[in-house]
Amino acid sequence: MDSHHFLFISAAIFLSLTLNFPSKSDATAELSKHPNKLLIQVCNQSAEYGFCMHLMRTKPRILSAKSIRTVANFALAITRKRSIITRNLFNRLSTVAKNPGTREAFKECGDYLNGTVAMLNLNGLEGGTASLDVHYALDNVEYCVNVLRDAKVVSPKISGAIDDWKKYYHVAYATVLILEDETPAGA
Repeated sequence: MDSHHFLFISAAIFLSLTLNFPSKSDATAELSKHPNKLLIQVCNQSAEYGFCMHLMRTKPRILSAKSIRTVANFALAITRKRSIITRNLFNRLSTVAKNPGTREAFKECGDYLNGTVAMLNLNGLEGGTASLDVHYALDNVEYCVNVLRDAKVVSPKISGAIDDWKKYYHVAYATVLILEDETPAGA
């Protein structure tokens, strides 16, 4: 094969590869064309990007949201709901636990999860403390994890419920961080 054919074949391969694989600027352009840039902004901020995208895409009301406050209120509401579901799990487990230490750990976790419901709000927004207030909810769940560890409770079902709650929390927390950054303190 002479150098002319080799050059022609190399050019053909190069062109076919560049046409079939999007460049970084093409990928960025796809994001900027997304119908709701708020979704991208929130999910980029979240520690759970994949879960965030899935969650937001399944809620038509959020896909059409025009403000970060709407998205934040939605994310906080579903995280409060997840707190109640997880609290109810611990309350049920506390009624069937045979070991008194385990029963007490479940009750304590139920109380911690119950406390998260009141913490997941935008009340501190005007004072610039909303993200701190919301972060206290995660602290409560971590206290629960510590109580379970101290009681030597090991259960994939419980770990899964806590991990699930944390996914929702990370989406809510991301929205609050963005909203807090966009809200002047004292406004």
